[in-house]
Amino acid sequence: MITSIRIKNFKSMSDLDIPLSKLTVLSGMNSSGKSSIIQSIRILERFNHKKKPVLLPGSGDLRHMARIPSRPVLFTCKRMSGTEAIESTYMALASEAISGDTSTAASFVGGYPIVDDVMLNSEDEAYPNCVYIGADRLGPRNFLPTKNASEHIYDLGENCEYVYEFIKRFGDSTIAPVVRHPQARGETLNFNIIGWLQEISPGTNFQIIESESNRRHGILAADFDGHTPTHVGFGLSCVLPIIVAALGITIPYSATRFPILLIENPEAHLHPQGQTKIAELIALASKNNMQIVIETHSDHFIDGIRLSVKERQINREDVAIHYFSKNEDQAATVESPILNENGKLSFWPEGFGDQTMLNRARLARK
Repeated sequence: MITSIRIKNFKSMSDLDIPLSKLTVLSGMNSSGKSSIIQSIRILERFNHKKKPVLLPGSGDLRHMARIPSRPVLFTCKRMSGTEAIESTYMALASEAISGDTSTAASFVGGYPIVDDVMLNSEDEAYPNCVYIGADRLGPRNFLPTKNASEHIYDLGENCEYVYEFIKRFGDSTIAPVVRHPQARGETLNFNIIGWLQEISPGTNFQIIESESNRRHGILAADFDGHTPTHVGFGLSCVLPIIVAALGITIPYSATRFPILLIENPEAHLHPQGQTKIAELIALASKNNMQIVIETHSDHFIDGIRLSVKERQINREDVAIHYFSKNEDQAATVESPILNENGKLSFWPEGFGDQTMLNRARLARK
């Protein structure tokens, strides 16, 4: 399990050391650093697993990401593997900041971490696989592509485009008891996807539709209650990858590298009740050798985590909550209230979960 990540000179991060738990919730103002935590975890995965380029595809280069372009960006991850403490570091300097050394600059462009012309070697090959459910996940799609069976088994795709493929491959597999829906008709992934979808929209059914024509064209289709996804609400399609990941990753596949689940905006297009229920599912999933990091703006989702603590579904010690804002220098700052056994917070950062109260106070004025 990753116990902390230090980020230095990256976007709004000047120098922050963020502790992580089995379930970590990131909240706060827009553009205050929440997504940077998730991006850093993913970049470290690419570095430790020797993926090229190390930086995330489509995210630009360090000229645009370094807070001070002439200084190096640093990511340091600390994690526990059994009783062993492991640390890995990725540090890189934008090629334009390396004066006159074209060979060094070329090495960096190839994706290698370089500082003062020295390649750092602080890799961790057993770093967990990242399963990423981004904010930009695809909405309703009648067809989604299949993937090569040799590819990373837990990868749902950068925009969750392989979610139908995952369901097709593992739909009949048994999931862990802790995440099974109490009303599901069986123990398999397929039955429990339906069970949790019905918390979002009561009575909903779901299935993958296969045909010879679709297989020939490398696509899969899906069906909600006899309708194509484009004919039902956005919420079902947007929450489907989260449900599939939370349930499906509990299916044993690799005992050597437990995954870390990264989710942005789980509340997208969901009714408040659905937001709370999905939080409860996420809390249960964190009990099954899975570490989860969530970026959210939803009070309802955070309340779902707090309720899970209060109702003893998860231990309060396994939850970390961080609230991000910016100081006068536009650098990210973080406050970390602690949950007690009743789901109450040790303090409420200004701007955290208080907008409803502020709005009601304004409405009550004469």
